[in-house]
Amino acid sequence: MTEKKKKKDIKKYLKGYARHASMNLGGAARDLRHITKYPSKDKKTDLPLKESIKKRLKGAASSVYYAGMPPSELSVGRHTLMKGHHTAQEVYDLADNPDEGVIRSFSKSYNKWKPGLPNKEASACYKNNRKETYIMKEALAKILRSAVVDQPKGSYKHFGLKDYPLPGIKYTTDYGYLPGHTGEDKAELDFFRGTGKKQGTLLFHRPDVEGGKETKTYFNMSTKELSRIRKDLAPILLDHTAMSQKRFAEELKKFKDG
Repeated sequence: MTEKKKKKDIKKYLKGYARHASMNLGGAARDLRHITKYPSKDKKTDLPLKESIKKRLKGAASSVYYAGMPPSELSVGRHTLMKGHHTAQEVYDLADNPDEGVIRSFSKSYNKWKPGLPNKEASACYKNNRKETYIMKEALAKILRSAVVDQPKGSYKHFGLKDYPLPGIKYTTDYGYLPGHTGEDKAELDFFRGTGKKQGTLLFHRPDVEGGKETKTYFNMSTKELSRIRKDLAPILLDHTAMSQKRFAEELKKFKDG
């Protein structure tokens, strides 16, 4: 990774960090604004005054805490500088979103509905977004259920490439391919499957492939499992991109057959 790319990634991370903090501070301000009112489970009435204040203060404290915390892991090359509770890609997506400036992020959290939208319209927008998210997750789950494991955890594969930095690898997670998706090597798109919740892509050096690079995906991966894979394959690893589920689903479309 070049020095210019490192500075660009850090700048984008800090931009997303600021927007994430602003969003949480907006949530804290909202809780303090409505400190005497907290909706009951049926959403029709408010809780008693004492209980409402308790919940609002707890919510405000939590929002302030997460405003100060690094929102995600910040990796520069193979070095992790910060850890957090979101994927780095989610923070980068927040930084790249032209509709999510610092002030707007605060405003969206501070106000009950989206700024500029009547309650009814905002409610419909929210429900539509929920529906789109559900459809996306179902489509992604269907693809991942079709995954074929041909190298179970613990198995060894010899690469068989002359002068390659690695002779082979012992897999620390399940490894296989996604039917209906083709990688740069003209074979099925490969994946690593772990036991966590992270997903994304890994770009590897492949001198026998046109362009010299090959993309492999990973999903259901824990931080520990991903770190081990990155360490074991460090001599041939060119890049790593952590992704939100939405970004991962979009990325898979690039490799879909037909």
